[in-house]
Amino acid sequence: MHEATIDLPGRAALITQRLCRPDFLAHVRFAYQPIVCLTGRTTVGVESLARWTDPQLGEVAPADFVPIADDTGRLPGLTTRALLDGMEVVRGGGFLSVNVDVAGFCDPTFPGRVLDACTLRAFPPDRLLLEVTETGVIREPDWFRAAMTTLQRAGVRIAADDLGAGLSTLARVIEYPFDVVKLDRALIRLIHTGRGRRALCRALELVHELGAVAVAEGIEDVATAERCAGAGVDLGQGWLFGRPAPAGRAPVA
Repeated sequence: MHEATIDLPGRAALITQRLCRPDFLAHVRFAYQPIVCLTGRTTVGVESLARWTDPQLGEVAPADFVPIADDTGRLPGLTTRALLDGMEVVRGGGFLSVNVDVAGFCDPTFPGRVLDACTLRAFPPDRLLLEVTETGVIREPDWFRAAMTTLQRAGVRIAADDLGAGLSTLARVIEYPFDVVKLDRALIRLIHTGRGRRALCRALELVHELGAVAVAEGIEDVATAERCAGAGVDLGQGWLFGRPAPAGRAPVA
């Protein structure tokens, strides 16, 4: 039975059921998308993206299973797998970027689990970037700040994801000391208009004033890449530079 034959409520229930199976993680693989320096077009890192192909459901989109994995307590195991597998992929050079939701980041055990993974793989923490996803309210700001402090003191960099997708990310960028800010593709698409370029330049001024590195997401053509570079965006990511690819086929630094 594949997803097209399942009604939406039934599909969510089946995803939940399959996620709770002991062999769930055995069917998860990771794809890696390059992140490049826009001035030299060299690959400097990769983002790890989870892919789940279930024997019964077939291919399941991350947007469908990640929230349910969070609700069912499977997300910590998924994040640990992303860290351990990704560290092997970029062992030769470059940084690894891994997504983490706000609730997972605020888990008091999270910093220790991240640093344990670095120790297990003998991976330098300063080559790890953790992207805090835009969705979710920071309900425990003290824990969030404490986790940032612990990880950053160890060398791990923290990114705010999807600036331009909502006001909550803008507030976070101002309130918390992020090392990297990722500019949402919705903002990047507007760079070909005068108003869009001005909005992007204002966003970049804020990012750089706060001492963070700016990454443009969703770059799909040369013209967009050139305009982003000309505006002062530091790094870029998108299909122009490479689609997500399995380990062994992904371009690494």
